[in-house]
Amino acid sequence: MPWTKQQQKVIDQRDADILVSAAAGSGKTAVLVERIIQKITDEKHPIDVDHLLVVTFTKAAAGEMKERIMAALDEKVREFPGNQHFVKQLSLIHKAQITTIHSFCMNLIRDYFYVLGIDPNTAPGDEGRLSAIRKEILDDLLEEAYEKKEEDFINLIESYSPGKNDNIISEYILKLYENARSHREPEKWLDQAEENISVETKEQFDQAPFMKIILRDARFSIEGAYDTIQEALELALSPGGPYFYEKTLRKDLEIIIKIKEAQTFSELCESFVKMEKPRLSGRKKKTDEIDEMLQDQCKYERNQAYNLLDDLKAAYFYENESEIFHELRRIKSPLKGLIDLTREFMIRYDEKKKNENIMDFDDMEHFALELLIDHYDEEGNPVPSKIAREKSDGYEEIYIDEYQDSNYIQDAILRSVSKESEGGHNMFMVGDVKQSIYSFRLARPELFLEKYHGYQQKGEEYQLIELRNNFRSRSEVLTFVNDVFYQIMHEDLGNIEYTQNVALVPTMEFEQGCDAQTELLLLESNEVKDSEEDAVVLEARMIATRIHEMIDGEDPMMVTGKDEEGNMILRKAKYSDIVILLRSMKTNAEVIQKELMNAGIPAFANNQKGYFDTVEIRTLLSLLSVVDNIYMDIDLAAVLRSPMIGMSEEELGRLKVDGEKDSLYECLCETKDKMEKSKKALELLDLLRDAKTYLPLTQLIWLALEKSGYYHYAGAMPQGKKRQGNILMLVEHAKAFESSQIKGLFHFVRFIEQCREYDMDYGEANTMSEDQDLVRISSIHKSKGLEYPIVFVSKIHQKFNLRDGNGSMIFHGDYFIGADHVDPVYRTRKKTILKNLIKNQMTRESLGEELRVLYVAMTRAKEKLILTGIKKDDIDWNAKGEVTAIDRLSGRSYFDWIKKALPMIPKQDYRLKIYTLEDLLWQQEGNELLHEMNRQIFYERLNDQIPNENVKALKESFAYHYRNEAETKGRLKYSVSEIKRMSQAADTEEVMYSSVSMEKEKRIPSFVKKTEKISAASKGTIIHKVFELLDFSKDYTMKSLNEDIERWISLGKLKKEYEKVIYRKEILALTRSELGKRMKEAAQKKLLYKERQFVTGIPFSDMDKEAKTDDFVVVQGIIDVYFEEEDKIILVDYKTDRVREGGEDILIRRYRAQMESYQQALEKITGKCVKEIYIYSVTLQKTIPVHV
Repeated sequence: MPWTKQQQKVIDQRDADILVSAAAGSGKTAVLVERIIQKITDEKHPIDVDHLLVVTFTKAAAGEMKERIMAALDEKVREFPGNQHFVKQLSLIHKAQITTIHSFCMNLIRDYFYVLGIDPNTAPGDEGRLSAIRKEILDDLLEEAYEKKEEDFINLIESYSPGKNDNIISEYILKLYENARSHREPEKWLDQAEENISVETKEQFDQAPFMKIILRDARFSIEGAYDTIQEALELALSPGGPYFYEKTLRKDLEIIIKIKEAQTFSELCESFVKMEKPRLSGRKKKTDEIDEMLQDQCKYERNQAYNLLDDLKAAYFYENESEIFHELRRIKSPLKGLIDLTREFMIRYDEKKKNENIMDFDDMEHFALELLIDHYDEEGNPVPSKIAREKSDGYEEIYIDEYQDSNYIQDAILRSVSKESEGGHNMFMVGDVKQSIYSFRLARPELFLEKYHGYQQKGEEYQLIELRNNFRSRSEVLTFVNDVFYQIMHEDLGNIEYTQNVALVPTMEFEQGCDAQTELLLLESNEVKDSEEDAVVLEARMIATRIHEMIDGEDPMMVTGKDEEGNMILRKAKYSDIVILLRSMKTNAEVIQKELMNAGIPAFANNQKGYFDTVEIRTLLSLLSVVDNIYMDIDLAAVLRSPMIGMSEEELGRLKVDGEKDSLYECLCETKDKMEKSKKALELLDLLRDAKTYLPLTQLIWLALEKSGYYHYAGAMPQGKKRQGNILMLVEHAKAFESSQIKGLFHFVRFIEQCREYDMDYGEANTMSEDQDLVRISSIHKSKGLEYPIVFVSKIHQKFNLRDGNGSMIFHGDYFIGADHVDPVYRTRKKTILKNLIKNQMTRESLGEELRVLYVAMTRAKEKLILTGIKKDDIDWNAKGEVTAIDRLSGRSYFDWIKKALPMIPKQDYRLKIYTLEDLLWQQEGNELLHEMNRQIFYERLNDQIPNENVKALKESFAYHYRNEAETKGRLKYSVSEIKRMSQAADTEEVMYSSVSMEKEKRIPSFVKKTEKISAASKGTIIHKVFELLDFSKDYTMKSLNEDIERWISLGKLKKEYEKVIYRKEILALTRSELGKRMKEAAQKKLLYKERQFVTGIPFSDMDKEAKTDDFVVVQGIIDVYFEEEDKIILVDYKTDRVREGGEDILIRRYRAQMESYQQALEKITGKCVKEIYIYSVTLQKTIPVHV
């Protein structure tokens, strides 16, 4: 395919600093390689490949770039075999600087270590060891500070370390240190942080840098509130609108105008203190027809406007200026104490790393910066050193990939070796700010944006080139992506205005004839609440249902492939074409993988956690601990029970009894002549303990694996390759550890313990090959730069993690430190203006990043994009206006944004499907049926291909069922409601009836939903509460019942809004029934008991008839009411289920198991016999006897 006009411009442009804004799938790597090849092979001015510096984000990207350049050069050599320059480039490619920023820094440090005054053997340290060093220094630092008892430190501890230890102070020091190190001059940044809180006068307070940000935020919110009230006024005056709200809305505008007129912080504080929200009043004429939808929307928008103002007041204008100013002064002392500790920590940490000849990734960048920057000029621009100028002479051009993920330090390093200081222009930067998703690595997309906006205003030496043509995805995918992001990505959130100038342009030609329409699959939240299964499980089953349809359905999904001759064709989709992308892999990935596997879908999730919890690593680490210290009894017991020795529990007990010694090792010595396995264990341990004195650590581990045979045993276990991969990872970590200054088994065991203590999990080994036909489950971050034919973006309803803004103290790279004001005497805590500012900025930045993460996820799809989640809120299909800034900033999940965008997206661009539990139930039953069919087919093939005498044995093996299989599916504790659902699971008639009678929820706008009818489940709870409050000892009339209800509401026992849904007639029907009269008599005798909780134990076999054990499980519940009569018990349960007349049997079947559980519990607790059981149906107004 020929280059597009813009791609050709990227390849041909010379003598300029170039910024390429390359959208997803725009072929930036191919263009970058072509530009490099053109530079190398230029007929007039060819350059050598080792005179280029190419910086990529990852080692994998650097390797791929080098391979592509090598392949292109190889092709040139074959085309022009006599060209010696081309041949020379092939020999130079191996030393070409195509590298990551950290590798570049490391090479620089190795070349100039003597300038830095560090040992030439200094190398990157393992994070586990670095964590241990940090902890040691922090412990010593705090201990010394306690001894000195300086005022600032004491104030810090008294205010911000409320617990029994000072771990939180250590965390604060590390966070402040990390923020400081993300800047070019950490010490200067700490000085600025101290200056930011050193506000001594009100004049300084008004002129403080943070005040500009506060006033900017205030203007934004006030303008937003004003515009929203204007929209509400337009609605009120529109045809059918609530015109009677006009007077109040105009008052609202007057209030906001007065606030807008305030120019200073002091004036704004005064305006907000005086602000009072007018009551929304006005009545329509009887003859007027008012559109209720417009009226509700008008109220909603007015509330939105005042919510903006209330939030603004709570953040910045909650007191008068004087009080806020003094509040800030009061936190100065403890924060200064923290800054002083951080300065000292920085010095000691650097010294310790230098002594041990190790460094971290931050050190690499700062060492490189120290070598390349001589000083900073008055404007803060770096002035290159002599070394930088020497390096600069060797680079004809500098290429920076993924520039949107660079930080200030990396940018300064690369600029220092460019021609910039000499007035030259040889920087080539490529990236996409819409895909900047690495803020946790301290990436600064502002660098990209500064050049993106600046280059448009500058001359020919600064070129901005947009690559928008997408060569990855079908038009159906890109159309939906554009539809969504036109509305939700704007400069106020996402850092760029998503317009047609930056939108994705479909360019790739695909074979037609497949279903490429984007899908939105949602599960009703009410369905999730009604299920005993977790939401993740149900969503996974929904995904499995759709995958089955695409792979094995009547109309399978077709994707683009190639035939044997390389021609484009359509083929059936495979499992390996599918990826499920998650924002967070933690817990979600394992659940989804398990459900897919249960549904017969092969799936793989490469988790980054759980390495130290795998059985093979735990066993090996236990062995190493015992070899290091023979008296580690718990670890020794683990080794003895492991396959290395193979002792049973009984043998382990006999070892302890026969050994008659305190330690297990001494018991082994005593029983070596009696027990063969004791002898075996001692031989292995003696061999390894002797070998540890002369063998390197890695060889010691291999000796242990060889003598015990454990490596091969792990390989024979389920997922054996992965287990062996985990063992090999341990060997590699041991090898890396030995390369440091600290050596030996003792230190390695301590190092591993620290890794586990500090949660330094390495993640399990990845042994999956690319050609395996299975569904991948990946995080969105891991998927960046990759593409897949079919993409599920799942859990779009999951709330964003905005917890970084919580806590007593928070930190920001630009706004320094924000802390609560804590009064250590009265133990009161109050948020300060600085903390509110930083929290708001962090929230805004986090939301912007989440928006970009969603963009990355959706643009991974080549042929099919499917979004899945739980529909927690209704979609307002009547909303036709654009998504406002308030809507974007108030979003707390991907679904919040998408549901706002959907009403404006053409229906033909996507397909929406709402799933119910019934849909998933049919799928489960289908899976079980398919599993059984496959089993029968397998048996038939056995009969055809294997002698009869062997078939029977094989069938018996495959048909084996664990005798206590039912117990494996049970739990230790159940609620009575769960027992009821278990009993209903096999009741087909019950399931069918429930599905028919279930009401469909009406789709209404979210602003109406706030006043919608109370749900059926809530009504049931309210009725139960009334029965609990009811005094059964007296006679009720409608009047007396109403009086009691009003009294309960006044006492706060019932909510006012519940009054209208209390079924008075049905309640009175019970009190006037024969059962009600008996209850009245018992109540008068004090023998009626309501809402009694119980916890009891019942045999598991009573719950599951297939269970073989009589072990007890815990059952808990609440009995509605029971009473005593002639020393016997009458049990009553209220039910509000909607059943038709004559549906008594349905209620009995539905709740029989629950009643039986209540009966057993009551008889055990009271020691009395339950002689009668009744269900009172509120709907039928009937007392239904239950015979048990």
